[in-house]
Amino acid sequence: MSQNTQKLKKIIKNSILPVLSFTLFLGTVSYLNNQNYGLALEYNGKQIATLSHEDVFEKAHHMVVDQLTQSGKSKVESKYSQIKIVPVKSSECCESPSEIKNKIIENSQDIFVEACGIYVDDKLIGVGETEEAIKKMFDEVTEEQKKLNPDKTINITENIEFKKGYFAPEDVKSNLQLKNYFFKETEKEFKYIAAENETIASIAEKFDVPEETIREKNNIEGDTVSQDNVLVIALKESILHLKFSRIFDEEKEIPFETKEISNDSKYKSWSKVINEGENGKETFTYEVEYDINGRELRKTELSHAIISEPVNKVIEKGTKEEPEGFMWPVPYTRHITSPFGPRWGTIHKGIDIADAGVFGTDIVASEDGVVEKASYGSKGYGNHIIIKHDGGYSTLYGHCKELCVSVGDKVKKGQVIAKVGSTGDSTGPHLHFEIRVNGKQEDPMKYLNLELYL
Repeated sequence: MSQNTQKLKKIIKNSILPVLSFTLFLGTVSYLNNQNYGLALEYNGKQIATLSHEDVFEKAHHMVVDQLTQSGKSKVESKYSQIKIVPVKSSECCESPSEIKNKIIENSQDIFVEACGIYVDDKLIGVGETEEAIKKMFDEVTEEQKKLNPDKTINITENIEFKKGYFAPEDVKSNLQLKNYFFKETEKEFKYIAAENETIASIAEKFDVPEETIREKNNIEGDTVSQDNVLVIALKESILHLKFSRIFDEEKEIPFETKEISNDSKYKSWSKVINEGENGKETFTYEVEYDINGRELRKTELSHAIISEPVNKVIEKGTKEEPEGFMWPVPYTRHITSPFGPRWGTIHKGIDIADAGVFGTDIVASEDGVVEKASYGSKGYGNHIIIKHDGGYSTLYGHCKELCVSVGDKVKKGQVIAKVGSTGDSTGPHLHFEIRVNGKQEDPMKYLNLELYL
């Protein structure tokens, strides 16, 4: 007989240990043990299993106590009796911690009752009678809140799992007890050191508590708080939390873009809108979460769909360099109904431009300049505009229906400045157009470049 075998028999004879101290000799067991010996687990004075290795028991032990509260753990640990080394065939040893756990529970019916454990992140937070009863309680809690918040969906924030098992009877609570335990808010106080430039309002927002609560807890009036001031902050906490949310659709416009195309046969002052453009439409589906007081906590986009694509605005613009001279001021027509010169016993100091359908059409600036006047005149011009140009020139546009510029505006040649009308001393819709040189009216036809016609 080997020396190791003699030592092992001696240990077998004398080693019957409480379960909580058996690890003290496991090093020796690991050193001396071979396939002819195993560990016997005695529970409540009865051998319930043989193990090939102490790790099997360790895992089973943790599986049992993980489903117990503190009182249940104390009962089970005080009831564990002994573990000892016994000769056993290796084929008779149990290798499954789960089977050992079940054997412990089977032999603990006097201290366990079958019930349902409630877990969050694999942590036991409570024990109820049955899964069905617990779920009914949770449904009742959410239904109560739905009556108060009919436009919102109410769910429990935490991911809850239910596991049937055996638990200490005193740990099993009624639905009413569980409801109060899970959702009743308790106040928890802690100390907070104020940072530089913080106020009662900013601290209240930081911890999501009412400003008045902070003032009452710290006997403070107003909003000012000194740096490094130690404040008592009271937070209300509960074990489980309700999430209030609402899913809704929001329609938004997709702005159109403006594209330009070139026309080398037209002057740079010429432009034409080919397509007015149209905004597109898109819908977003959002989930918005609120706290119990209805304050928005977060907004999450769930989906997005385009209803209609935007249609780009297209403007055709001339690229040809413009010749010198004043531009014809009414793109609609070149028809002159009254020229510069003698008329009705007086001098007509401009030209009148009119044609069928001219009312309301565009009047454009004949040259670059600055708007000097834009108002209703008392000398028969009605609504009129005077633009001052370089070189002592100015132009006048009279009898306008409406004015599109104001005094001080800088305008470009060809820019729309007004609409043809019949205000003031007028017998019909037309534009009275003057060109003045150093303040004196001269025949516009001497200065108009008829090539500059939009």
